[in-house]
Order: sequence, then structure tokens, then C-alpha cells
Amino acid sequence: MTLVGADHNSFTDILALAEQLGVPGDTPLSGDRAVELTRTIVATFFDQRLRGIAHPLLDGPDPAFPELRFHNPWPNSVDADRQSLRFDDSHDPLQIA
Repeated sequence: MTLVGADHNSFTDILALAEQLGVPGDTPLSGDRAVELTRTIVATFFDQRLRGIAHPLLDGPDPAFPELRFHNPWPNSVDADRQSLRFDDSHDPLQIA
């Protein structure tokens, strides 16, 4: 997943703070939108992975979030047509044999 118009600092509150101070940003993404997207994506990810609450935002493109682009890092292991990223829960990396 990538965020169109974002750079390294877009995932902090620095864009929003810079805008409040009148400092022009160097990305087309507004500070408020960057904060909203970061909070939503992180909360949705943890809700799904830790609480088991499924959310369609992680399954593929959503009209409410046109800045998000989905990429398939493992094209042979997921359904590329749906552009979804599925995790294999059968392997627990913390499990000690």
C-alpha cells in the first residue's frame, strides 16, 4: 500500500504543524488529510490483526481513500485481480518449536 502525494514526513504530524505555522509543504497532500489517513490505516490494520475485526479498507481500493494505491508484493500467493493482501495466519513467527 502506498499513499499518493506522500513522502517520508507525511506519516507524522509535521505537515499539519507546518501548515499551522504558514510553512508551505512540499507534497500535494495536506497535513490534515495525511493525519487522517495515517490514523485510519494504522487503526484499521491493528483492529484487523489484533482484534479480528475485518475491514474492507485493507482488501483493496476504496472511493473514500483515493490516495491509497494497493500493490501485490507476493503475486504468486494472493489473488492479484482483487489487489488484496492476505496474511497467512497458519505460521506464527513467534512460536518456538
